[in-house]
Amino acid sequence: MKYTPDEAFEEIKRRGRKIRLDHEKKMTKLMWAVSSVFAIVLIGTMGMYVNPGNQAFKRVLDSNYVDMSGLIRLMNDRIDGPESLVCVSRPRRFGKSYAAKMLMAYYDCSCDSHALFDKKIIARTKAYEDHLNKYNVICLDITSFLSEAKSFHRPLSEVPQMMVEAVREDLKRVYPNLPARKTLNEELLCAVEEPDGKPFIFIIDEWDALIREA
Repeated sequence: MKYTPDEAFEEIKRRGRKIRLDHEKKMTKLMWAVSSVFAIVLIGTMGMYVNPGNQAFKRVLDSNYVDMSGLIRLMNDRIDGPESLVCVSRPRRFGKSYAAKMLMAYYDCSCDSHALFDKKIIARTKAYEDHLNKYNVICLDITSFLSEAKSFHRPLSEVPQMMVEAVREDLKRVYPNLPARKTLNEELLCAVEEPDGKPFIFIIDEWDALIREA
C-alpha cells in the first residue's frame, strides 16, 4: 500500500502507539502476577534481586545525602491498602535511584538498618518500627535487563520473562527448600507461607524504560 507523506506519518504514529500499548500490557501482567506483594515503582541499580541488603544505601549516606526518608512514611501508609502500587516520577538526576536504595535498606528483612535511619525524619513517625526490616524485598532495574537483552540479541518482548526467570532463580538463594511451582506468583505465595515467611515488597527502578525503548 502506498501512502502520502502525511498518511505515512500517521501510520508510523499508529504503529508506535500499538507497540507501546503491547509492552505496557506485558509490564502490567508482570506486576499483577505477584498479587500478594506491595509494589513501589520508581522511574529512575541493583545487584541481587531478592533481599539485596542495605550496603547500597550506606554508600549513598557517605555522599552529600539529603534526607528523603519522609517518603517512607507515604509508602508505609499504603502497605496493605487499596493503593499499594506507587509511582514516584521526577526529572532526571532528582535522586530516584537514591530513593530506591533507601527503600530497599528500610524494608529489607535480611539486614538491620536502625543505624541508618534512627536519626532520620522517618524515625519520628509512629509506624517507624512497625515496618523497619520487616519484609522480603525484590528489586528490579529494568535498564539492566534491557542491556542484557540487547547484548544477547534478544527481542524486547522477552524482557518481562527474563525478569521473572531472574527473580525465580534468586528466590532459591533465599528459600533453598522452596518447592518448584508453575509460576512466580505461586512460588512467592509459598515463600510467604513458610514458617519464617514475610510479605514481599517490589521496588522497580526505571520501570518505564521498556516502554521508552519500544
